[in-house]
Amino acid sequence: MVIVGAGPAGVALALLLARQGVPLTLVEASPTSARQFRGEALMPSGLAALAAMGLLPLPA
Repeated sequence: MVIVGAGPAGVALALLLARQGVPLTLVEASPTSARQFRGEALMPSGLAALAAMGLLPLPA
C-alpha cells in the first residue's frame, strides 16, 4: 500500500498510480477542507502535465 499526500502533486501521483492498479491511500493533513490554494492560473508546463495525464479539456 502506498500512502500519498493530497496536495496538487500528490493527487496527480495518486491518479497515475491508481490507473496502474497500485493500491494507495490519499491522505489530507488538514482536518477541514478549508485549504487556501495559491495561484489562479496554470503555467504552460502545468497544462502540458494535465494533457499528458489525459485531463484536458478542463471543465468550465
